Amino acid sequence: MTLVLGVNPHLDEGRKLYEQLKYPEAEQRLKVALQSPANTAEEAAQISDLLARSQIAQGRAGDAERTWAQLLEKQPHAADPAGASPKIRDVFARAKRSVYPQGFVKLERRPAAPGRFEADLLDPWNLVATVTLGPVQLPDARHFSGALPVGTTWLEARGVDGAVLAKLEWVHAEVKQSVAVAGATPIVEAPAGPPRWPKVFTGVLAGGGLVAGGIFTALSLVEYGQVQASTDAATTNLRDARARDWALGAAIAFGGALLFAVVTGVLAWRL
Repeated sequence: MTLVLGVNPHLDEGRKLYEQLKYPEAEQRLKVALQSPANTAEEAAQISDLLARSQIAQGRAGDAERTWAQLLEKQPHAADPAGASPKIRDVFARAKRSVYPQGFVKLERRPAAPGRFEADLLDPWNLVATVTLGPVQLPDARHFSGALPVGTTWLEARGVDGAVLAKLEWVHAEVKQSVAVAGATPIVEAPAGPPRWPKVFTGVLAGGGLVAGGIFTALSLVEYGQVQASTDAATTNLRDARARDWALGAAIAFGGALLFAVVTGVLAWRL
């Protein structure tokens, strides 16, 4: 892996600490460097490589394996640690096998405009020799983009012996102006119906009004029930006023419930 100076100062400092055999300090600095959202793919690979090597130097091969695995999940074609010791290369190989089984090859179709295709080749073990779109051999690359020849319905990745290692097949069908992948039955979406939330909302309000009206009625009756023959005039007037207030609230709540019930019925009929 070629190491070059980047724009991330933490990467440069981490590299210096690693070269000075200050592995714990290098590890901490490189972890900071790895968090930068401005890292390029090249910088992220360099940081992960130095970080994993620092962890191995401290006797933590398991942590190094996880570091490389996280890199490989994002960069399937990250280069092996060239020129490293067999121990380091073995940890990297274990990390790769934990993410991609030996012999893993995959073609992934990407969204594209009608009449065009976009696809990525995932070939972490470098097993693919050729990729063909129908009968046409494509340039040796990991991302393919171009016009889709009429009648073409497959994309194949083959090994050096000509064996098919991965294949995408599709049928031409207008599905939101895209192509159904892997020979699946075309999906034609039904027209979207009117939204249901207005009538659900008014229905909930109608139910809430009924509940509130029942509660207010009960409170009004409780206030009236507290008035006895022996209750003094001031207390009687106070409880009567409260009872009337609760009764008014119940009337408003029941009226609102009736109104929202009518609205719900109209919405259900119209929508």
